[in-house]
Amino acid sequence: MYWKWEPSYSVGIEVIDHQHKQLIEYMNELSIAGMYKSFENRQKVQDVLEKLVDYTVSHFSFEEQLMEDAGYPILEPHKKVHESFVKRVAFFKERFENGEDITKQLIMDLQLWLINHIQKDDADYKELVQKALLKKKISPTDEAKKDKWLSSLVKKFFK
Repeated sequence: MYWKWEPSYSVGIEVIDHQHKQLIEYMNELSIAGMYKSFENRQKVQDVLEKLVDYTVSHFSFEEQLMEDAGYPILEPHKKVHESFVKRVAFFKERFENGEDITKQLIMDLQLWLINHIQKDDADYKELVQKALLKKKISPTDEAKKDKWLSSLVKKFFK
């Protein structure tokens, strides 16, 4: 069940597209790890699940900081969508830890959610964030290096 990046998934912000591609790679790793039923593969699934959860939280924090800096008017509802997704993945992780084979269902859910989220929710902030980045004359990669992003991520973990 290998999933390839499509140009239609792009939000036109290089660093966000790169992060979305990384999420897709984690899903592909999860798919491969879940193909065979063995202790070794179960450990690989667990490792990928942990990376996926951590990366998703950091991606959402970064994305939300870009939206906040750009003055995105519906940031709070977008954050709620992110929170809901994190809870959903945590629920799958909990089921996995309780011995369930959740890999196929999780991958299908993630694919549907991610495509919908990128093409609808993320596409909605695209123009505003691009303008804000141009106005500041910085790249989103420079923005990622700011302490502001890191401190907001730390706050999420220690709420």
